[in-house]
Amino acid sequence: MRKPILPRFVGIFIVTLALFFVLSVIQFARQDNFSRKIGSLVITGRYKIGENLAQRPDDADGVELFVENPISVFFGGLEFSIGALDESENESAFIDFDEIRRPLVPISMNIFAQSVRFTMSNNVELAFYVHNEGGGDEIVISSGFSEDAVSIELPYKLTKNARISTVDNAGIVVLLDQKEYSFDRRVLDTERGLIALSHKNPLVAYRAVSKETVFNPVEFIISGAMDKPRYRELVLLWCEKAYLDWNGKIVGAQDERLIAAYIAESARRGNYGVGITHISADFLASGQRTFLSSPYTGRLESVISSMNSFERERTDMIENGIKNDIAVLLDGNKNFEYLVQRSLNNLFDDGIARIKTLAPDSITPALCPGVLQSWWAFNFWYKSMENPFEMLANQARLLVSESLEKDADNLNVFFVQDGEVDVLFNIKLGVALAAYGEAYANNVWAGVGRSLILSALSFADNSGALCLTLSVDANRIFTEKNPERRLSATEVYPLLEVSDYYPHTLGAGTVMFGVYLWTASPAVRASYQNNVLEFGITFPENSAHYVMIRGVRPFKKIQMRGMDYRSDPQFERYHSPGWVYRAQDQMLLIKLIQRTEIEEVKIFY
Repeated sequence: MRKPILPRFVGIFIVTLALFFVLSVIQFARQDNFSRKIGSLVITGRYKIGENLAQRPDDADGVELFVENPISVFFGGLEFSIGALDESENESAFIDFDEIRRPLVPISMNIFAQSVRFTMSNNVELAFYVHNEGGGDEIVISSGFSEDAVSIELPYKLTKNARISTVDNAGIVVLLDQKEYSFDRRVLDTERGLIALSHKNPLVAYRAVSKETVFNPVEFIISGAMDKPRYRELVLLWCEKAYLDWNGKIVGAQDERLIAAYIAESARRGNYGVGITHISADFLASGQRTFLSSPYTGRLESVISSMNSFERERTDMIENGIKNDIAVLLDGNKNFEYLVQRSLNNLFDDGIARIKTLAPDSITPALCPGVLQSWWAFNFWYKSMENPFEMLANQARLLVSESLEKDADNLNVFFVQDGEVDVLFNIKLGVALAAYGEAYANNVWAGVGRSLILSALSFADNSGALCLTLSVDANRIFTEKNPERRLSATEVYPLLEVSDYYPHTLGAGTVMFGVYLWTASPAVRASYQNNVLEFGITFPENSAHYVMIRGVRPFKKIQMRGMDYRSDPQFERYHSPGWVYRAQDQMLLIKLIQRTEIEEVKIFY
């Protein structure tokens, strides 16, 4: 007997409907909701369908992802609310100059290996950095202010399994899974459950409580230093002062550092051709000109002796330091990087052998920049090997932590010795510490380094020049000492590595040992295949520039622009590429006319 059709039809319809519902839920969850972990930090929310088709939050690394309001961030028993569904005291907000509270809504986020950055309405930014200092987990919450934002309010509340154990002068203490986490009270509004960030207190750390008092570098990061793009913006404001001053001095200038800095900055701004026209004929004919400005000015034959003299003296100094005074290797002038770039492998190995004999407590404050620079150089070229500078770098960090002081207004931070600040030393230390922190994926220490730099630059005059020394009194007030003695902006500019067009050495590395270039190119690609050494040299189009390549063995021919070019001692006189080879120095001198952004030079053996 046949079963009734209607019940069968209804059953099939119900099963189909249920299947459709399940698939819809799966599809909705796949495209709309997300949960992402960064260490102990968890981010949850929804992203906008249609605007993130290429990437999902679970897979993205640094990609901008557009999000829905609100977003939640969980860490240490607290939930931080980014945005809100309706206007209330518990929504994220900023206070403008009229003291009006305005809502902050998340627009997009960028997720990285150890941080997440939110772009909010009104050009406000919030970033959460996951960090581990002194063996305890912590997050650092950093704010980026728009022009009309005076302060930012970020709501927080307890998660289900957490509770507040005490509220004391140190801030709130949250208990979660037998761990205690604490805030600094300065930024807390415990009655309303808000973190209040301002220009004076732009960031806050929320960390696992240690039984011991542990130095926390977060306390020495100033506004603008935690976020690298914002830091660069502030450095470029200093560059603007310096460049305007240089522009008024460049006509007829004889100061080679001024000329190099001016042209490098002009190139960064896209005005290389304009900058180069200001070089005077008197300077080109000057016997004071060295190889420093040669990538712009040419006349390479006349400056080779200055390069040979410089490298001979530098190499002898390093060799003598290895034998007699190892501290010479750590003088803050990037000596190990110098050795690696020039493939001086025997000296490098001897230097490393001596470094391995150093006890960490033999490191003095004066050697801290050199130690951190050397750690970076070894890490960059020999990342897979145990770094012999690791323990020395830890000691350098300890010495830095013992000598950091913040001013009374929490606006600047300096490395202080005997009540004084050596401004040039602070800049070198800041650059080395920032590079070390970035290589270590430790943005907190990188932030301390950037803070040292920005603090020094805050004392610049209208020309960008800095005083040499600051003094600090018992009230933590920093003042210029002997203000008539100035540190020129042209000396500071190359240390900050603002422009990739400033003359520098680039090594060919493992492509061909012993080959390195003196150039103003921001990027050089090198390869060696089938007895052909090839360089791809980047520079602004339609520009002439000069390259000296050392360590080049005798060869058969050279090609540029895919054509054979003969050697010509007068090559610099023509408006076309050219070259000459100095066998006694194994040096190739090249003039390039940049027809495209990357010009190729091929050396056939």
